Amino acid sequence: MSVKISDHAFVRFLERVCGKDVETTRTNLAASLSSAAEAAATLGMRRFTVLADGMKYIVADGVLVTVVPDGPAERAPRPLRERDEP
Repeated sequence: MSVKISDHAFVRFLERVCGKDVETTRTNLAASLSSAAEAAATLGMRRFTVLADGMKYIVADGVLVTVVPDGPAERAPRPLRERDEP
């Protein structure tokens, strides 16, 4: 049996086992995106992307929803399943 790790448990692991200050990191990240958020709001944009340090920060409705590498998507090929066959 495999165990899935919830986001909550993973954050607690980072804090309590790895000694990471997650809330300070969250605050610093929010501050670094604030100028872009203000500019987007001025333009009436609810969704925007910030490119920095080789990463894309995707923001929607005032929430950072994901961070992905800036560049071509690197996806592992997936196996062909029966329903995918012509």
